[in-house]
Amino acid sequence: MLGWSTGTAKFEFNFLDFYKTLLPVAPKKILEIGVEFGNSIIMWRGYFPDSKIFGLDHFTGVYSNGRTFQNASLFIDDVKSQSSILDNHIQLVEFDQSNQEDYLQFTNYALNDKIEFDLVIDDGSHQWADQLLTIKYFSSLMRISNSKSVLIIEDLHSSLYPTIYKSEMYSLCESPFELIQHLQLFVRKQNLKSFSLLKKLDLLAVTENLIDVKIFRDNSHFTAALIYQLKS
Repeated sequence: MLGWSTGTAKFEFNFLDFYKTLLPVAPKKILEIGVEFGNSIIMWRGYFPDSKIFGLDHFTGVYSNGRTFQNASLFIDDVKSQSSILDNHIQLVEFDQSNQEDYLQFTNYALNDKIEFDLVIDDGSHQWADQLLTIKYFSSLMRISNSKSVLIIEDLHSSLYPTIYKSEMYSLCESPFELIQHLQLFVRKQNLKSFSLLKKLDLLAVTENLIDVKIFRDNSHFTAALIYQLKS
């Protein structure tokens, strides 16, 4: 099993079962926020050998909860040296997920180079404010065609723990689940209440060509998927 052999936590948390029902067919470009030691990047490289994969991380060895780990630059140094099984199908970008300017910079770079993604995964800080930035900015980078493209936000539940920093967006939205549910409701019923909230959060553009929103739950872990496709 690919997820097991590469050691990614996506296997441990059963996210891969959810992914199997959603993955685009032969995606040309994949983006993942949160690289750490590259386990999931290697997994995507093995699963989609013809895809170009972008990995975004600050590579400083500091988790969002303040815990640290050693050898944080090991994977990016290996890729830069081209001394492993990795090749020019993988591009790593130093990126601070808590910095809105980094989102703007990468979004502008991708738009200017006409880079569109079939699959985007946010497995980074798991902070509600950062996840919101991913939805807000990177939804504009999804490939819109007759085939689906998917934006996945992993570990929504992390923002609900009292020890985790909570976004000022809670003043408008009770939790990440509320936002996802409003997106679901708006997509399926064009609900006026949801329209009002999405407008306040400046997220109406996110719903353009958004055809479905799904939530996966395994025990206490929650992941959401926003599915984009050209609307007829």
